Amino acid sequence: MVISKAKRAVAAKKAAATRKRNATAKKAAATRKRNAAAKKAAATRKRNAARKAAPKRKAAKRKAAPKRKAAKRKAAPKRKAAKRKAAPKRKTAKRKAAPKRKAAKRKAAPKRKAAKRKAAPKRKAAKRKAAPKRKTAAKRR
Repeated sequence: MVISKAKRAVAAKKAAATRKRNATAKKAAATRKRNAAAKKAAATRKRNAARKAAPKRKAAKRKAAPKRKAAKRKAAPKRKAAKRKAAPKRKTAKRKAAPKRKAAKRKAAPKRKAAKRKAAPKRKAAKRKAAPKRKTAAKRR
């Protein structure tokens, strides 16, 4: 049985399309695999770098510590002097503010007293409630 030229051409076309499709699928799979491997490698690199960096960081800290200590020691007198210099200012401000504070206290006193007076009955009732009950039998003896 002889296959016609037209049929053969259609079959060849179909075969070519299938081959192309298969090649594309293979390529896509390879790309996916490659990307996954790259991702994994990057993660590993990052982890290793983090592990390697910790001792380096510690060493740098240790190395810098004396410098930091010296700077602190050097700055201390300056800090103390500034404190000493500012003390009189702080004192005068305190002295200046005292009358205001006292006046405010005086002004608020009646209010505070009234609140206290208002709350007294409640406080007394609570006290009475909390007091332990005396036994009458002990009283009679």
